Amino acid sequence: MSHKFIFRISYLSMAQTLCLILSVLFVSGQSDDWEKHILAVNNSQLTGNGKYLWQTVLQSKYADSIVKAADKMPVATNRRLIMKQLIPLLTDNCQGIAIHYVLCAIWKRQSSGDRGGFGSGNVTYHGLNFYEKEGQYMADPEELAANQKRWIEFMNQ
Repeated sequence: MSHKFIFRISYLSMAQTLCLILSVLFVSGQSDDWEKHILAVNNSQLTGNGKYLWQTVLQSKYADSIVKAADKMPVATNRRLIMKQLIPLLTDNCQGIAIHYVLCAIWKRQSSGDRGGFGSGNVTYHGLNFYEKEGQYMADPEELAANQKRWIEFMNQ
């Protein structure tokens, strides 16, 4: 009888240990995937189109996977971890605008539209002002810093 009891305890401990190991591997694998996806998102993936109303769109499978995964996560824990990884990139000249698009998509904020002036090349998207220059989307460093500050305030609410 005592051997069965010891076997059950050992089996349970092995099962728990295996679960713990698999969980750690899964979480660390997700972390690596997040970092790879985040590093792959950049402003060059923004495209503009439209004949009468100019619309700027972020076309990135990496951004899409970040948004889809974030939608499946508990808001209070995992989404905030993602935000902590994304917010520092808002001031980056190569990624800041694209990361802003990703954050807006994650939080599903309603946009009043991506409207710039007629032929001006200026775009405002959820409060971030940027422009097109020589086929690339750019924002002034001050604008990126102000945008980062707004996101930090939003996150701390």
